[in-house]
Amino acid sequence: MRLRFPRAVFAALALISAISAHAEAGTLPGRIEFAVLREGQPFGRQSVVVSEEGGALVAETSADLRAGLGPLTFFHYVQHCTEHWRDGALTSLSCVTGQNGRHKHIAGGLMDGVLRMQGSSGALVMPQETLPTSWWTRPPLATQQMVNTDTGARLPVRVAMVGREILTIGGVRLAADHIRVQGTLTVDLWYDAAGHWVNCAFIAEGQHMTYRLLTAPSQAPS
Repeated sequence: MRLRFPRAVFAALALISAISAHAEAGTLPGRIEFAVLREGQPFGRQSVVVSEEGGALVAETSADLRAGLGPLTFFHYVQHCTEHWRDGALTSLSCVTGQNGRHKHIAGGLMDGVLRMQGSSGALVMPQETLPTSWWTRPPLATQQMVNTDTGARLPVRVAMVGREILTIGGVRLAADHIRVQGTLTVDLWYDAAGHWVNCAFIAEGQHMTYRLLTAPSQAPS
């Protein structure tokens, strides 16, 4: 059995877990949940819940992934991130990430016109428009960097439009824009015409990882 794949999956989740605080940033609350599959087999869940509090948005992103054989668990990854947004701009971010029982924390926010983060990579100052890798809002093509939600580090990326495609989700056909993000890994993302995140796929250590939407696209934040 190959046991190296979890490290690559861990890196991919840092890339997945909008990158401009300009008007592309999400403005509508909602909830979205995916089943995560590894080579077509259940691997875990990932969800995003965005709510409105006092005129601001709060986004809670959660992931719980597990790989094992029978009663034995070889890999367990959990993450919970909280984002606060106001007027289309990210104002704070905190994440707790656990891998096989070991936990780490990152935190930061907007201060003096820049994004200041503290994590396992130390303190880092980034431009105000640098956003976390949480994908509930569609990334602009001009995106060049993000905050790694596992470490708080700067994550250089390139974003490209692959094209408009027809997907079948929950027995319903819908048109979605296919976006490709190249960073630690290459991650493919799909968003419908309303900006709802509806699909995701990537390859890590030769393992094909796919997301299956469990909630209606119309319920998702955008």
